[in-house]
Amino acid sequence: MGNMIESLLDHAEFQAAARETFLPDDTGVCYFYHRSKRYNVTVAYRRRHDNTVAYGAAFCRPEDRFVKRQGRRIAIGRMDTYDHILTNPGGSRWEVHEAILDALTRLDLVPYAPENFRP
Repeated sequence: MGNMIESLLDHAEFQAAARETFLPDDTGVCYFYHRSKRYNVTVAYRRRHDNTVAYGAAFCRPEDRFVKRQGRRIAIGRMDTYDHILTNPGGSRWEVHEAILDALTRLDLVPYAPENFRP
């Protein structure tokens, strides 16, 4: 019985983390994380009423300590500072995530994405 309760608690904790990752907070900001061999990325984005998405990203090398809270602060700061906007990125969150990652790899205007993040 104890193992089942621990398993349920683990599942509830996982579900809470998943909601925290993908659902907007009280300011309408959504977050997602992308990990690769070269960089770990925290992305903050907000849908606007005109069917656009504003976004910002924070990059962390794999050998550095990955802290979600710090990544979120940096990503929100970049979203509010830089004017990175996607027009009609798609309806589902996965389409938005892919469009943002694609834009980050092609970013030429304000190159805050590390060079080795790009293909």
